[in-house]
Amino acid sequence: MRNQFSSPLPSFELAKNLKQLIVSWNQLSGLSNLVYLDLSNNSMSGSIPRSLFSIPSMQKLQLQQNRFSGQLADSLEVVSRVIDTIDMSDNELEGSIPESFFGLRGLKTLTLSFNKFNGSLSLNLLKQLKHLSALD
Repeated sequence: MRNQFSSPLPSFELAKNLKQLIVSWNQLSGLSNLVYLDLSNNSMSGSIPRSLFSIPSMQKLQLQQNRFSGQLADSLEVVSRVIDTIDMSDNELEGSIPESFFGLRGLKTLTLSFNKFNGSLSLNLLKQLKHLSALD
C-alpha cells in the first residue's frame, strides 16, 4: 500500500540505532527544492532510485562508495537542468552510460570510475558537455 506522507524528511540526529530507512512510494515534498544530496560512503545497495534524477533543483548528486548495482536505464531522464556534479564512482553499476547524461549542458564533473560500465562512448556525445572539466 502506498502512503501519501507529504512532509520533509525529519532530522535523524537521535536515531543512532536506525538500521533501515525506507521512504519509497511517498510524496515527500521537502525534496523538491533539494540542491545537494550526498549519500556517499554508506554501503547502500540495490538499484539507484530513478526518483533521485527527478529533483528539478538538484545541482550535486554524490552517490560514490556504496554498493549500488545494476544498470542505469537508457530511458533515465535527469530532470534538473542545473546539475553540475554527478559522482557514482566506486559502486557496482554496469551496462552502458545513459545518453541523457550527455544532454546536461551545465555538467562540470562526471565521475563514474570503479564500476562495471561497458560499451563505447561517442566523441560527439562528449563534445556536447561544453562545461565538463572532470571526467573519470
